[in-house]
This record gives sequence, C-alpha cells and structure tokens, in this order.
Amino acid sequence: MRKYVLGMMLVFCALPLTAQLQRKYDYGVMPTENITSFEVNPVLNVLDDSAGISSTQLTAKMYHVINNAWNWGIELPLVRYESPEKSVSGLGDVMTALNWMHPESLNGGFG
Repeated sequence: MRKYVLGMMLVFCALPLTAQLQRKYDYGVMPTENITSFEVNPVLNVLDDSAGISSTQLTAKMYHVINNAWNWGIELPLVRYESPEKSVSGLGDVMTALNWMHPESLNGGFG
C-alpha cells in the first residue's frame, strides 16, 4: 500500500513537468512594452497583536509614457505606525524613475 501511495504522489508531483512553454504570449503585458500604469498597493503589518502595535503602508505607483522609448515614474509610500502609546503618520521614501527602452535592439543591442 505504501508503494502505491508513494508512486501516486511521485506521479502527481511530476505532472507539472509535462507543461510546455508557449511561443505566443497573448495574456497580460509584454515586458518590452512601454505602457502608462497606475497601481495602489496596501500593506498591513501587525507587529504585536496582543499589544496593539501595527504598521500600515499605502504605496501609489504611477508610470507615464513620454514616447515609444521614454517613460517616467514616481512611487509615493504613505506609512502609519500605531501603538497604544504613540501613533505616527508620514511619507516614506519617494522614488522617481526615468526609463529608456529601445525594444528593437533587444536582439543583441542596448536596451
């Protein structure tokens, strides 16, 4: 009986090895596409539940296309730390970016 269970587990775990990579990627966005995007990412970290200590973060990310090769972006994290003694809110580390991409040159050029 143990051999059959072990054999079935081995077959079940090896089943994903039969998957094949498709050449056509119709889903989602290609990594080489230059797109305008906006994201809001909330995060809640409970540091000590019994003491009521937590940290909340909300990050807004916006990237905007200038033309086919250039885009710029900014990330703004808003952070709040809460405890029974003290609660503090503020702006985290702001990140700005200016990106250049030349997708036609990815076959051996600079991108």
